[in-house]
Amino acid sequence: MTADVINATTGDGKDYKTLWGHPIGLYVCFATELWERFSFYGMKYLLLLYLTKYHLFTDENGLSIVGAYAGLVYALPLVGGLLADRYLGMRKAVIFGGILLVMGHLLMAVEGTKATMVAGEVIRDNFAINVFYLALALIVLGVGFLKPNISTIVGKLYHEDDPRRDSGFTIFYQGINIGSFVATIICAWLGETYGWSYGFGAAGLGMLIGLVTFLWGQKYLYGHAEPNNPKVLKESFLGPVNKEWGIYIVSTLSLILVWFLVQKIAIVFFTQNLFLLMSVVGLTYYAMFYKNEDQNRGLAKIFATVIVLFGLMAVIGFTIDHFPDSMLSHVALFNQFETWIEPLAYVLLGMIIAFSIYGFLKTSGESYSRMIVLMFLIVSTIVFWALFEQSASSMTLFADRVVDRRLINAQLTNGDAWIFYVLAVLSFAVAGFGFKTANAYRRIHNSPLKSVLMPTVLIGLIDIVLVLGVVIYQFGGEWITYFSYLGIFLLLLTSVVKAMSLAFILIGFFFNRDKATTVTKTDATSSAASISIIAVTMLIVGAICAYYGLVHLGGLADGQVENLVIEPTAGQFGSLNALFIFTLAPLFAALWVKLARVNLDPNTPVKFSLGLIQVGLGFGALLIGALTPNEAGKVAWVWLMLAYLLHTTGELSLSPVGLSAVTKLSIKSVVSMVMGVWFLATSLSEVVAVLLAKIAALDQQELLTLTVSEQLDKYNDLWTTLLYLGVGFGLVLLLLSPLLKKGMKGIH
Repeated sequence: MTADVINATTGDGKDYKTLWGHPIGLYVCFATELWERFSFYGMKYLLLLYLTKYHLFTDENGLSIVGAYAGLVYALPLVGGLLADRYLGMRKAVIFGGILLVMGHLLMAVEGTKATMVAGEVIRDNFAINVFYLALALIVLGVGFLKPNISTIVGKLYHEDDPRRDSGFTIFYQGINIGSFVATIICAWLGETYGWSYGFGAAGLGMLIGLVTFLWGQKYLYGHAEPNNPKVLKESFLGPVNKEWGIYIVSTLSLILVWFLVQKIAIVFFTQNLFLLMSVVGLTYYAMFYKNEDQNRGLAKIFATVIVLFGLMAVIGFTIDHFPDSMLSHVALFNQFETWIEPLAYVLLGMIIAFSIYGFLKTSGESYSRMIVLMFLIVSTIVFWALFEQSASSMTLFADRVVDRRLINAQLTNGDAWIFYVLAVLSFAVAGFGFKTANAYRRIHNSPLKSVLMPTVLIGLIDIVLVLGVVIYQFGGEWITYFSYLGIFLLLLTSVVKAMSLAFILIGFFFNRDKATTVTKTDATSSAASISIIAVTMLIVGAICAYYGLVHLGGLADGQVENLVIEPTAGQFGSLNALFIFTLAPLFAALWVKLARVNLDPNTPVKFSLGLIQVGLGFGALLIGALTPNEAGKVAWVWLMLAYLLHTTGELSLSPVGLSAVTKLSIKSVVSMVMGVWFLATSLSEVVAVLLAKIAALDQQELLTLTVSEQLDKYNDLWTTLLYLGVGFGLVLLLLSPLLKKGMKGIH
C-alpha cells in the first residue's frame, strides 16, 4: 500500500505529515535527545579519568566530585519539569536547557595546566578547576531544564489512547542509546588519546548540533510544547522584568549555589536522604487517609513527626560518619548523633515499619497497600542503581589500571593478506546488496535519484576526507592538526548519521512489513537514503581492508611481521551498556510478551529481584576473571564485557517495569510526586555508588607503589562486597515477592 503523503492525527486532533507512521516532531525530539545524551555520556566516562590523571585528584576526592555532580543531575529535572509545567512550557525550557548545556560542555574543554607533584605535594591550576566546577554547574542546570521536558513533548504528540504511542517512545529511547553508544566510543577515544579538551570539546559540539536541530525542527511540534498560559509569563516579576526573564535570571544566579554544591557531596547526600525520608513518610501518611477522611489523624501526625525528627538525627549521623570533614561535623551535638548511629538506624527502621503497620490498621483500602509496596520497591532501586552506576567510577578505573584491553593482539605476515581480501570482498558484496535494496525502495514512488545520492555522496566524501587526514598525519603532515576541531565535527556528524541510518533501517523495515501501513514517498525515500548511506560505508570499509592487505601486508618480505593491536580506551568500555540495550531490548520485550501468553510472566517484585541478582552477578564475573590474570597480572577484557552484559540484562529486567509500576501502583492524584521520589532515589543512589567505589580508592602514592596484582586485590574486595549486596538483596526481595504481590492487590 503506497501513497505520496499520509497525515496522522496528533494530540490536538489536527492532521500532520508523518514519517514511518509517526509525527515528524518525534524525529526532531529523537535527534535532539540523541545529541543531548551524546554530550552527557561523552563526558561521563571521561570525568573521573580526567580528574585523577590530569589534575591528580585522589580516587576518593575525584569520586566525591563525580558523586555530587551525578546526584544533582538526577535531582534537578524535578525543578526543571515543574517550571516548564507551570510557566515556561516545554519548548522554551528545552531551548534554555540546551543553551546552558552547550556553554557547560564547551567550558569543559578548558583544561588549564596539568597538575604536577612537587616534593610530595600536588600543584594544580586552581583557576581551571574553578572553571571546571562552573562547567559542571551549567551542565547540571541544563539537564534539569532539558531532560524532563523533551520526553514530555514526545507524549504530547500523541493522543492518550493512540496505539502508536508506545512504539513512538521506543523509537525515542533508541535515540538515547545511539547517542550514548557513539559518544562513549568517540569522546572517550579523543579525550584519552589526543587530549581531554578534544573529548570534552566533541561533547560540546554534539550538544550544539542538538540545539540547532531542535531550533530548526520546533515548527514540527505544532504548538504542543508551548506554555499553558502565555499571559502569565508577561506578568511583572520584579519591576520591568517579566516572569519569563525572571526565571532565566534566577536560574542563572542559582549557578553559584550549584557550583558550590558540586564541591560539597556531604550536603548533597544529607539533602537527598532527608527529602527521601520526608517524601516516603508523607506519601504513606497521604495514602493512609486517602478516601478515608473520617478517621482521626492525630496519632498518625505525631507518629510521622517523630519519625522525621529521628530520621533527621539519623541522617546527620550518617552524613558525618561517611564525610567526617563535612560542615555538620563542626557542631558538637551532631557529632553525638554519629556515635549513636547504629541504635538510631534500628529505631528509625522499626518506627517506619510500625508506622506502615499502623496504616493497615487504619485503612483496608487497596490504594494504601499498593503505595506501601511501591515505596518498598523504590527504596530497593537505590541498591540496584548504586551497583549499576559503578560503570563510570570504579569499573572505569578498573579498566584503566588492571584490565588487558587488547581486543586484537596479532602478529601478521604477508601470508595473512588473504584475510583482508576476504573481508574486502564481503564488504563490497554487502555494499552492492545495499545499493540494490536502496534503489528498490526509491522506485516504489520513483523518487528523484538525487534525493538518495546527495546524502550518500556527502557521507562518503566526509569519510574519504577523514581517512585522507589520518594518512596525511601518519606520513608526517602535522599541519593537518590545525583542522582538528573541523575533523572532530565531521567525525561526529558522519558517525551519528550512520548510527541513525541503522536505526531508521530497522524502523522502516518493521513498518514496511506491516500490511496495514501505507508507505509514503517520504518513507520510501528515507529508507532508501538510510540503506544507501550504510552501503557506501561498507564500500569504504572494503577499500580500507583491500588497501591494508595489499599495501601493508602484501608489501612485507618473507618472515617480516607487522603487529596489529586494537585496544579500546578505558572509557570506551562504557559503550557496551548502550550496545547491549540496543540489541537486547527487543528480545526482552518479546520474552515478556511470550511468557505472558502462557501465564509465566514474572510479576514486578520478581523482575526487581532478578535485576538485583544479575547486577550482583556482574561483579562475580569480574572476580572469576581475577582468578586467571595474564603474565602482567591483568584481567582479560572479556570478563569486563560479561559484567556489562549482566548489568544490562539486570537493567532491562528492572528499569522499564519500575517506571511502569510507579504509574500503576501510585494513587493517581500524586503520581507526579511519586515519580519525583523515584528520581530522588536514583539521585541518592549516585552518591551511594561513589561511597561504595571508595572501598577500592587509591591515592597518588599507592598508584606509584602498588603492583598491578596488589591493585587488583583492592578491586576484588570491592567486587566481593557488591556481589553480596546485589545477590543478597535480590534473594531477600525474591523471598518477599509473594507478600509484595499480594499487597499489589491485583496489579501485575
